[in-house]
Amino acid sequence: MPAGITVVFAVILTLIFSGVFNIDFESYSTMCTLLTATTGFTLLYKLCKPLNKVKGTLWFCMILLFIVEITLLKDLFYIQILSTRNIILFVAEALIVIGIYVLLDFLIPYILRKREKINDN
Repeated sequence: MPAGITVVFAVILTLIFSGVFNIDFESYSTMCTLLTATTGFTLLYKLCKPLNKVKGTLWFCMILLFIVEITLLKDLFYIQILSTRNIILFVAEALIVIGIYVLLDFLIPYILRKREKINDN
């Protein structure tokens, strides 16, 4: 659930940024794809913990394959090369999105545990 909420947040944040910074639709779409992948890799990292050689290799290979896909098959997936300004915006958004995911990953189970304690009493 935290990953899904984070993806929705990322898309809305990118939409807001696209209006403020006048980002074209193709760059907006590419940034949303990259932020969704960032959230997915953050979730995959959490699921792979504790990292051992096999899990670490799997996580690294998934990121590597994604980079190959967006580099070599960009036309197939409508990935546009981002301008320097959009790359800087993407990095800023990615840091925000990772922070939101970590926060939600802590808060949602905490709230659910509190709710269960209230229901048990």
